[in-house]
Amino acid sequence: MLVLSALLAAAWAAVLAIMCGHAFANVWNALFGTNFATDSLTVKLMGLTAVVVSWIILMRGPTSIETVNKIVAPGLVVVTLVMLVLIFTQVGWTELLTLPPLAADVDKQMAFMLAIELNIAGGLAWWPNVGNLARLTRSSRAAYWPNMIGLFLASVIAAVVGAFSALALGSDDPTQWMIPLGGFVLGGLALVFVGFANITSIVAQGYAALVAVRGGTGNLGRRLPWPVLGALILIPSVVLVFFPDVTYNNYGRFVSWGAIVLGPLCAIQLVDFFVLRRQRFDVRAMYDNRPGSPYHFTGGFNLVAFVSMAAGALVYALLLNPVDYVPAEAFRWLTASLPSMAVAGLLYFVLTKAVTIPRGQGGFTSVRD
Repeated sequence: MLVLSALLAAAWAAVLAIMCGHAFANVWNALFGTNFATDSLTVKLMGLTAVVVSWIILMRGPTSIETVNKIVAPGLVVVTLVMLVLIFTQVGWTELLTLPPLAADVDKQMAFMLAIELNIAGGLAWWPNVGNLARLTRSSRAAYWPNMIGLFLASVIAAVVGAFSALALGSDDPTQWMIPLGGFVLGGLALVFVGFANITSIVAQGYAALVAVRGGTGNLGRRLPWPVLGALILIPSVVLVFFPDVTYNNYGRFVSWGAIVLGPLCAIQLVDFFVLRRQRFDVRAMYDNRPGSPYHFTGGFNLVAFVSMAAGALVYALLLNPVDYVPAEAFRWLTASLPSMAVAGLLYFVLTKAVTIPRGQGGFTSVRD
């Protein structure tokens, strides 16, 4: 998870930084009549700038993240709703229904399931961030509802607007929608705002990775200064922004690399907490690392969980190989994330009942039947 957190943070940061570069390059093209390509030096330098600015904000800790998001989050909601109004006033619902897909020569059912899989995998990629944001709150209500409203309701509306915009304008790049829809002034302002919004997302991802790496590497992570650790997390993204087309066009692959681990992991956590433990933890034992403590398992590792996660990852790879991103035939009916989660969760339940609990490990015996 430490390696995955760092790699996903770098990949997300690179994609978002490149999108930020696209946004500002499009504004510049509209303002001065230039024609900067998606892989131009301008896009690369603007992406690099976005990573550096994100690092500066990240170094100030969660307080600065909160301050920036108080401005950006409401603004993004306004931009999304304005785009929705512009689409319906300029295109209309009837015309939207008759527009052809961007790629008309593909297997429609397989393409539909790939879109479903991307949405599931994208949601799984935010799982560590949801937990990281929740730990900064003071109540379960404050941890739950903002995530539900922001990551569910607002994201669904934004996805719908994105689908409409892509169909209406013939492009799947969000940075190419604003000016054609809203004109130079309104569209340009929206593009600039979206560019800054991507920076806040980079910061959120980076902060989650920083906390995970610093807490999971023991004294080594604690000895490293916060700015140095932040730079180490973001350095891979600095390299990736100089290959914008390759990075941007492989979004599906890197999201799948996250889902292949996070899908089974989420299933194991859900089964463990809600089914086996019935939402009860021994908080004192969670901080007891000595052998024989309830959560020490085998040498400090829950081997059943590792086996279950590996089985789920194998199922994912058989249905959708993250390397070549070519789906198996069964994928068109199953997706990859859902079967991998089902296998991991079921196997974890069975093995915990058969192996872990009889050996008196994991603190399950303290949960009343």
